Amino acid sequence: MTLYKELIEDGTKFYQYFRMSEYCFNTLLDKLCIYLKKKDTHWRKSITPKERLAVCLRYAIKLLINKK
Repeated sequence: MTLYKELIEDGTKFYQYFRMSEYCFNTLLDKLCIYLKKKDTHWRKSITPKERLAVCLRYAIKLLINKK
């Protein structure tokens, strides 16, 4: 089971990890999906928009927390 799947099962952990509700995450994903989507190649599968957004948000949150 991936971390994302574990977080979806527990709304409190999801909120603590991403600092937003699952509904907000999905709304943001819907709005940014066309910009985050990449094409698969013969050598590798692309990272999904959901994974890209999750990594980006987590990185941004870490930067903000470390600035305090």
